[in-house]
Amino acid sequence: RFTNLNEPANPRLALVTRLREASPEIDVRDAGEIVDRQRMIHDAFSLAAIRRAVDVTGHGIMEAMRTSRPGMTTKEIGEVTDFVYRYNGARFGFPTGTSAGRTREQAYATAREEMEARERGSTVAAGDLIHMDTGAEWEFHSADVQRVWPANPTFTEEQKRFYNTVLNVQKTVIA
Repeated sequence: RFTNLNEPANPRLALVTRLREASPEIDVRDAGEIVDRQRMIHDAFSLAAIRRAVDVTGHGIMEAMRTSRPGMTTKEIGEVTDFVYRYNGARFGFPTGTSAGRTREQAYATAREEMEARERGSTVAAGDLIHMDTGAEWEFHSADVQRVWPANPTFTEEQKRFYNTVLNVQKTVIA
């Protein structure tokens, strides 16, 4: 499930293979269908936790947008977001991925490039778009948000068209 052919194999798959080889009588199955349905049911506690995770995530992204500028690295921008999470008592739902590039294709890094960016980061240039995939975790409930913004204070006309296209798709899906 959720296999991305551009990423290395999930280590859990290797464990399942080893278990099957060592003990063929063990019946290992994907419980995703059951677990996914259970994850859709939330009580007041989990709804409050999700709302808090989303709120903290929003603060982290806004601070990253305020502080990001050409010359910073994508790692530094991601660290700003992560600091806000920790400052507010949240954990990381998953490692924050931040990438940048002149075109939308460059801004949306591959999973491998995002992993490398988390290690050392690439330098953001004037005119770049910054893409962030991040989420704070609160009480074991994680937000998962992606945002794109210009490294300069304003979008170029091409960047604005791209941004509005994606925004319109999002609004259509929500509707």
